Amino acid sequence: MLAALKAESEAAAIVTRELTLLVPGLRQPVSVPGAGSAATKSVAKLLSRAKRAPARQDVYAELGRLFDLDPETGGPADLPAAALTLLNDSGERRSGYWLRADPVHIEAGHDRLIMAGSEVLRLGREEASALCAEVNEHVNPDGLRLLAPFPTRWYFQWPEVPAVRFSPLPEVVGKDMYGHMPGGEQGRPWRRLLNQVQMVLHASHVNEERRRRGLPVINGLWFWGGGVLPPPRPSRYWSVWSDDALVRGLALNAGLSPLDLPDRAETWLSDAGPGAHLIAVMELYEAAGDEENRRALAQHFAQQWLAPLGAALRSGRLDQLALCPVDGYEYHVTRRNVRSWWRWW
Repeated sequence: MLAALKAESEAAAIVTRELTLLVPGLRQPVSVPGAGSAATKSVAKLLSRAKRAPARQDVYAELGRLFDLDPETGGPADLPAAALTLLNDSGERRSGYWLRADPVHIEAGHDRLIMAGSEVLRLGREEASALCAEVNEHVNPDGLRLLAPFPTRWYFQWPEVPAVRFSPLPEVVGKDMYGHMPGGEQGRPWRRLLNQVQMVLHASHVNEERRRRGLPVINGLWFWGGGVLPPPRPSRYWSVWSDDALVRGLALNAGLSPLDLPDRAETWLSDAGPGAHLIAVMELYEAAGDEENRRALAQHFAQQWLAPLGAALRSGRLDQLALCPVDGYEYHVTRRNVRSWWRWW
């Protein structure tokens, strides 16, 4: 009898399907009164009625937590984003300290410079390679040797850990860049290097051609994400689904082959097998500088993901959902307690 119960329990465990859904930036826009559709407004009710567990309020610290990296990490500088995205972009594990040096467009405003970021550039591989070569030709004596395995993600290796903290590019987009420059005496050489690179880019023949075509010029680099690739560490997840280079790098570092993010929950429910899965949707976080766009993305996400996942919990196609909006909590809903809040959906 005991053997039969054990076998039944093990069989049940095998078919269990659990999902951790990381969506930084979801909480704020959807909890504003009058934000949009009924599906969108229901997200705030879901979060208020689900069981809560402590999580991080910084997206990079939360990613470190989800992938069981050093629990003492507490900020963006502690997750080696450059080394991890380089693993994704190159397919190679590289030793040493790496920094991102992403090509960006900076817009001149009234008494300030606004970071427009990389997405507006529509930068091709040939352009990126040519620009990278021009910068390398002029700043190599300063120890900078850029790699551009992906058009908008550039890298360089540094011989030591800098005594400054760099702001992650997604958190600077749409803001005055001066408030996020490397600060203090230790930051002075880095600010000087950025100015030197800007002068090289201003004279670049690539930018001359882009001006002729009416495209945004690449008028700066942004240093961020420094660190050393962490040792391989097994993941709690059976699969990781995301289009984000950092999340995919974390999956690769954990020995997993990351999968492309489906367009909606129904697609994922049809494709995913049993086990614990992680889906990371980073669009809302990357749209932090555009509140109107972020709100629209949140409403779309509520309709295409949360509503179908709620239905899957009710029907038994999904056994547990952990929603991580990176607001300091992780929100858990299971098949057992789904009805306690689903009447509000």
